[in-house]
Amino acid sequence: MTAEITKVFEIELGWIPPAEVRGNSRTHWRAKAAKIKELRQSGFDHMFHLQVENNILRKFEQVRITYHFTHNRWIDIDNIAFGMKAFVDGMVDAEAVQDDTPDRVLYGDHTFTRKPKTSRTVVEIEVL
Repeated sequence: MTAEITKVFEIELGWIPPAEVRGNSRTHWRAKAAKIKELRQSGFDHMFHLQVENNILRKFEQVRITYHFTHNRWIDIDNIAFGMKAFVDGMVDAEAVQDDTPDRVLYGDHTFTRKPKTSRTVVEIEVL
């Protein structure tokens, strides 16, 4: 019997998704589009650097993404996780993942911790 080795990468972001891109946002489309573009570029940049630093030369076939949010006030976790969609699109743009379809990208149990004077997201990427 052989044990499968899974590789887990973590990306720490110094922010949580801005209100403009969360699930319950009522932001004007132009302001929302600008924030989505920023998040998508951030996803691309972080994944590109992760690939270079770890000498990853191929796309991941399947991954499980889990978000660990920390912020100074309570925010609905479903809305905040929705705000990370553009970040995942950037990961696909960086050619780290084949596509963000449900058979390629699975989502873990996201967590939210309330902590004063803190705003950050840890993206955990488990290669399956």
